[in-house]
Amino acid sequence: MSSLGLNSKLLPVKSIAESGSNENGEWIKFADGTMICWGVRRINGITTSIASGGNIPKTGTLTRFDFPVTFISPPNVSINANRHGAWVGYAWTASMTQTQEYTIYTDTAVSNQYFDVTWTAIGRWK
Repeated sequence: MSSLGLNSKLLPVKSIAESGSNENGEWIKFADGTMICWGVRRINGITTSIASGGNIPKTGTLTRFDFPVTFISPPNVSINANRHGAWVGYAWTASMTQTQEYTIYTDTAVSNQYFDVTWTAIGRWK
C-alpha cells in the first residue's frame, strides 16, 4: 500500500475502483469495498407549520432520495438542509437504494420556500 506524507504522518492512499455520477448523485468506489455517495437536491415549494400539540415548525411529509448506485447493506447517511434556521429530522434508517425518510424543520414557519438538501452516504459496495 502506498502512503502520502502529511504533517509528518503517513496516511494510506486507497485505490479507486470506480467513480461516476448520474441524475441521483455522485459516487466513489474504493478497491477495499468502501463506497461514498453524495448529492444535492433543491426542494421547491416547502411550507412548514406547527402541528397540533407541537411547537416547532416542520414539513408535513417525509421525503427520501435515491442513491446513484446500490450499496450491499444500508449505509450511514447524513442529510442537511442548507438554509439558515433549518435542520433535518430523521425517521427510520436508510435502505440499500435510498436515504432514510426525513422531514425539514425551521425556526419559524415558512411558506413556499426552497431548500437545498445535501446528503452523504458511506457504506460498502462489495
